[in-house]
Amino acid sequence: MEKGFISSADYAACMKEQVLPYIEKRRQNKELTALDGANLYTSFFTADEPKGTVMLLHGFTENIEKFSEVIFAFLKEGYSVLCYDQRGHGRSYRYPGVESYDITHVGHFEDYLKDAELVYNSWMRDAVKPLILMGHSMGGAVAALTLERGILPFDKAVLTSPMVAPATGGFPAWTGDLICRAAILAGKGKKRIFLSKPYTGEEKFEDSCANSRERFDWYDEIKRTTPVFQNSSPTYRWTKESIGVTKKILAKGQPEKVRIPVLILQASDDNTVEGAPQEALAKRLAKGRLVRIENARHEIYRSVDEVCGKWWKEITDFLKEE
Repeated sequence: MEKGFISSADYAACMKEQVLPYIEKRRQNKELTALDGANLYTSFFTADEPKGTVMLLHGFTENIEKFSEVIFAFLKEGYSVLCYDQRGHGRSYRYPGVESYDITHVGHFEDYLKDAELVYNSWMRDAVKPLILMGHSMGGAVAALTLERGILPFDKAVLTSPMVAPATGGFPAWTGDLICRAAILAGKGKKRIFLSKPYTGEEKFEDSCANSRERFDWYDEIKRTTPVFQNSSPTYRWTKESIGVTKKILAKGQPEKVRIPVLILQASDDNTVEGAPQEALAKRLAKGRLVRIENARHEIYRSVDEVCGKWWKEITDFLKEE
């Protein structure tokens, strides 16, 4: 495997004995408070001899801990890492009226952008440059909008399986939007969307976004035994907000505003987000490049060793480019 990523052989033991102790030794935690009173659980991991800093934005239903191996890999490459549980996820703010930990809600997608700015300003002002923004899935949408609006000064960006447009389960996007709007008007904005089921602790690897059984099993045990990490279903409001990001990201003149190098990594077997809008975004970025990772599901970072290694090499090669 590439430096920093571990072999799937004896994976759980390696995570317990090598990866987690290594990153915990270099970790600082801080709880921040947003302007609307929402608490945000943040962590900064300092590399031994930092040569840059990565701000990592996780995806829908995820959290810091799920990216432990990725954080480990960046630290081994010499990059410090800033990560946080986005609102409605993990140990961060949960909206009043949301019935259980497995339901994921947001008031407005813009709140994610405001949170990113708060976290950046709290940790990154004195961070070692270059500053890299990395977003996975939903985090990729937050990252893309942040870059387009010039909110924060980054030197490079990596978008991995970015949610430029979420897959809508066979429904046209406008149909999903209409259903969500009707549910919100009926007072069900914070309710679980009808297509989704409660988390039972019995997720199936075959239906997951990972194609490495070992990586799936490792995090599945953490999720099953930790209620705050059991995010699963979206609410009607979250779904409406996610459908709306496509028009914002691909709005006339918006991608063209991004002047820094951007690497988009696309999963070949992704049924969570749409591929064509990712390609459209890449073509409109001044310094955008899209690389398709074959034999990968949505969570490329939880692929089998060979695929995961290719994904990681694309990232590290990109970061080395002048």
